Order: sequence, then C-alpha cells, then structure tokens
Amino acid sequence: MLAKNAAKKNGLDVDSVATRAPLKPCIDPEFEHLAPFMRSAEPETKSSSIYDEVDPRTILDFYGDELPTKVEAWNVGPATFTPRFNSTEMRTRVQSSE
Repeated sequence: MLAKNAAKKNGLDVDSVATRAPLKPCIDPEFEHLAPFMRSAEPETKSSSIYDEVDPRTILDFYGDELPTKVEAWNVGPATFTPRFNSTEMRTRVQSSE
C-alpha cells in the first residue's frame, strides 16, 4: 500500500500508519437538510476496494438498474491511420530549398 511504502521510506513505524481513509460524505450545502437521513456503518469485511466491501445490490439500488454511464462514439467505423504529410513530398521540398 502507498501509505506503508511512504512510512518505510520516511523511517516511520509502519504499523501506526492509517491505511484507510475515513469515509465521511461531503454534502453540498444545498442538500445538507438530507444529512440526518444518511447513516454509515463499519463494513462487515475489509478490503482494499470499497466495491468489495459493499453489497452490489445496494449500489444498484442507489443508482437504479444501471450505473450512470454515457458512452459516445467519437468516430464511426474502424480505426484508420491517415498521414498528415506526404513524406516524399516533404523530402522533395527540403532538398529543393537547399
């Protein structure tokens, strides 16, 4: 973990370094009135990923049936390479200018 590696590098006691950040929600002031309805609890299992610690059904209940993602096609069709400059033409220009 990064925290333990940094502690070793700086000569600190590795066991006293916190490896988990406190999960305190940051609530927009506009929605502070909803804070009393939010509660947090220690996870039943501890892991290096928050997604391993929570029930996936809870996340889906929070977001809905699908996670909020948007996929846009930047270009249509297969990837192609289009050279911007013709190398033969550029070489000819350079040689003729000398």
